[in-house]
Amino acid sequence: GRLSDDKLAEIAAKVGVNRDEWQQCFESEDTLAAVQADEAEARSFGIRGTPGFSINGQALGGGAPANMDGWRTI
Repeated sequence: GRLSDDKLAEIAAKVGVNRDEWQQCFESEDTLAAVQADEAEARSFGIRGTPGFSINGQALGGGAPANMDGWRTI
């Protein structure tokens, strides 16, 4: 399900992220703009969910390869 803002902050703190710095980044308009730009780019490749991958501007249909050999064949 959806993670609440408080839950995300809690997870960040548990892994050692400075909570004040995290909160500042999380609330930043610059961060929001960067995320929205990444989302728009992914959608332009046909990616509609996560995880989604693209290589050289081409969506990798079917998700990620299951192993390193699969990545090497791309």
